[in-house]
Amino acid sequence: MLAARKQRLQTFARWRRQMNVHERIRENEQLAILEREMPRFINMTMPVFLLRPEMERKLHQFLQTADQQRISSKQFFKKSGHDQGRFYQNELLVFIKYLRRQGFDLNGHEALFAHVLLNHLAISNLQRMQKRYGGLALRGDSLTDVFDRYLHLVDEKDYTSVGHLEYLRQTLVSKRIVPVTMSQNKLKRQLKQYEKNHEDLQIYKFEKRLQKNTN
Repeated sequence: MLAARKQRLQTFARWRRQMNVHERIRENEQLAILEREMPRFINMTMPVFLLRPEMERKLHQFLQTADQQRISSKQFFKKSGHDQGRFYQNELLVFIKYLRRQGFDLNGHEALFAHVLLNHLAISNLQRMQKRYGGLALRGDSLTDVFDRYLHLVDEKDYTSVGHLEYLRQTLVSKRIVPVTMSQNKLKRQLKQYEKNHEDLQIYKFEKRLQKNTN
């Protein structure tokens, strides 16, 4: 009897190991589809608003309802802003349907999908900003050095936008000037305070506005 029980346990353990392997294989297959298709989707849509920290939770909520009845999605869209709702409905939802035809199953892989999307979005945003502005931080720079360079490089209407703030945050984190836990909101407050404390920056921005309005 003990021998039979031991054999059953061994069979069960072997089945569990095989199931886990199969699950890992399945997840790798799903990941391969996402890694192949996600860069093209990001380059086409560039939903930089998703880089705001609070948007990650909303993205997960949407993914949980994406395979449910249409009414659930409609309720979600109403709670989002017009542009965001249009992205979720006209772009992301269609993309998920497209992926399904490629063999991707969203059910059970919502977290994987969100991770890949946000990762590629952050990378693409950083690459675009670096191409536009070049290196933002030099060796030995302090936080105020980078703030000063950023405020001189970036147009006044852009420097607190989500994509630009994330570019600044990632640069500072990569140079170990700020901790990885630094949030966009905290960085934005510090940036505005730095600008407020430096009259020369205010005058510089004022001069740029004058130049734009010169005939």
